[in-house]
Amino acid sequence: MIELNESQTRPQKVLWKNSKSSPTKVHELRTVTYGTASAPYLATKVLQRLAFDEEKNSPLASKVLLQDFYMDDCLSGSSKFTEYETIQSELRQLLQRGGMTLHKWCSSYSPTTAQEFPLDRNSEEIQVKTLGMIWNSVSDTFTHKANVNINHSYTKRDVLSQIVRIYDPVGLLGPVISKAKIFMQQLWLLKLDCAHRRGIKLPTSLQQVTSRINQDHNDTEARTERMSSSVEAYSQSHISSKKQIESVQLWSDSTIALARINTPPNLLKAFVSNRVSQIQQLTKDFQWKHIPSECNPADLISRGLDVKALTANDLWWKGPDLENLTASTPDSLRVSSFVTDECYSNKLKTIPKLTLKLNIDSNFIDNLLDLTNNFHKLIRILAFIFRFITNCKSGVKQRDSLTLEEYGKAEIFLINNFQARYFAPEIACLKKGSPVSQSSKLKFLNPFIDKNGCITVGGRISYSNVSCNQKHPIMLPAGNKLVKLIFQDYHKRDFHVVQQALLNTVRLKYWHLGGRSIARKVVHECVECFKNKPVTANQIMGDLPPERVTPSSPFQNAGLDLCGSFLIQYKGQRKGTYQKVYVVIFVCMATKAVHINFVSDLTADAIIATFKKNFARRGKRSILFSDNATNFAGASAELKHLNKLVIKNETMVNLLASEGIKWKFCRLWHPILVASGRQELNPISITSKEW
Repeated sequence: MIELNESQTRPQKVLWKNSKSSPTKVHELRTVTYGTASAPYLATKVLQRLAFDEEKNSPLASKVLLQDFYMDDCLSGSSKFTEYETIQSELRQLLQRGGMTLHKWCSSYSPTTAQEFPLDRNSEEIQVKTLGMIWNSVSDTFTHKANVNINHSYTKRDVLSQIVRIYDPVGLLGPVISKAKIFMQQLWLLKLDCAHRRGIKLPTSLQQVTSRINQDHNDTEARTERMSSSVEAYSQSHISSKKQIESVQLWSDSTIALARINTPPNLLKAFVSNRVSQIQQLTKDFQWKHIPSECNPADLISRGLDVKALTANDLWWKGPDLENLTASTPDSLRVSSFVTDECYSNKLKTIPKLTLKLNIDSNFIDNLLDLTNNFHKLIRILAFIFRFITNCKSGVKQRDSLTLEEYGKAEIFLINNFQARYFAPEIACLKKGSPVSQSSKLKFLNPFIDKNGCITVGGRISYSNVSCNQKHPIMLPAGNKLVKLIFQDYHKRDFHVVQQALLNTVRLKYWHLGGRSIARKVVHECVECFKNKPVTANQIMGDLPPERVTPSSPFQNAGLDLCGSFLIQYKGQRKGTYQKVYVVIFVCMATKAVHINFVSDLTADAIIATFKKNFARRGKRSILFSDNATNFAGASAELKHLNKLVIKNETMVNLLASEGIKWKFCRLWHPILVASGRQELNPISITSKEW
């Protein structure tokens, strides 16, 4: 028995009652149970796993376990009795290690020949039935039985059912089964209804027992023979790989099929070419030969035989006498690579005659640019073209991957072609050793021609410790498809960088005239960048308060904010010590005018003095707005201190009341807060740091 893992036994629960009155019990099955959907797979998988694990200890038994087992039946054997004993002994030990025991051993050896060969079957049980076949172990013969009622009136459906019930896995009854299938084919040609019962009588050959019959198609005989050759190639290739047969000879009575097998597939039409290439690949180590039809056993299947004729047919059971056949007609066994047959010639490709008109003015590079929108692919195409030219000129054929030198050669050729097209006057001047003309766009770049023949930027960093391409980038003309492909390639290679980063990356190797505009265009036209670009929220601002939109005197309604501290040094001090100061900003709510005062300390007296200064200069206030110093988690201590002074200090409260000033505190991001000095703090802070 094959036990299951404990984690897999819970789904195998069954309800059990010993009798109607007994209580229901729940049993959990702990072994691989027959009848479940996974049982065939689990049983086969256990045998395969056992064979793989014990392959080193029991090589013969492992091979038999993998190749000669069908579910729980083993059909194996050997031509040597000693090897036979070894197989049985290893199989017993191997399966016992897996918790299984083999039963019902049966052998064709007699007990006198194999006295020590243990069998657990009765002497009367001489017939073994498996896979639809009956094997007599005494006479070592196979028997096949099929019961057909000839007095029964059959429909077309019943005839088909009787034919498919005849199971012949080895193929010994091929001619008989073929005759039954031919009979079924004739029924289809009569176009009878599936339930029609009149006049359908089974032939005599089906009373005792039963290959593929060609369907009702108008296929040629050569096409059918070619398909049979393909099936033969598949089956023989599979058998040779399993049984390790070294020398294989394949025979066919069709000269047309053999001729096509020896024909290069590229000369044949598509259907024939595909089958021929498969046959040639599967039988590359085999030998094809021709055999006459009267000596071909497979010809019996195509024609069909009844049981009596098949029993007495030596060609089917013994095969042809190949030795006498080879000696008598050696020339007829040779396979020709060409047959002058109309059926064969019709399957050859017809090569049409074409008249081509070439446009001499067309540019080769422009045609390549029209083929692809990928710069890397364009370079690969050019590199393969140069390799083809090299292979044609030299005897050594290069067929491996492209090298870095081949990529570089193709790229330089492409750059030289475009520079010669757009910078022809500059190239002529530089080759003469004279500078470019004053009207040239390259006059400020100090161009020169490098060792590859490309125009590069001169510059003033020849002695720098950077790469040669970065010192002297290659010049690229403006307004052509090649430049756009280069920028698109760098844009995708660097994970869709923005405009400035793209321009900087390209300039590490190339210098493009008008590069900023082409970089902006490439980024703007990139579909992936457009899809992944986040859409910012456009918040609708609230209405401005009356103090912001009502005309009033300057600083009548003002905003107040505080920043600092700053360290300053007073003139006239001997020691030059630094003192802290704070900046108080007053912003007019109506005109946005700014008034700045300095405060030496955050005390009530200092703040009152600052207010009085501002009142004397700008007039009294009606309303003062300020931040409440609690809107931000990181509000400075100075703002919090000022808040306490305004609210709790009695002197400050008295001053505001006597001057008729109302102090209001704004909430976070209030429209008044925008004008209360918050915007003016940043430039003041930056300027103070520069001091």
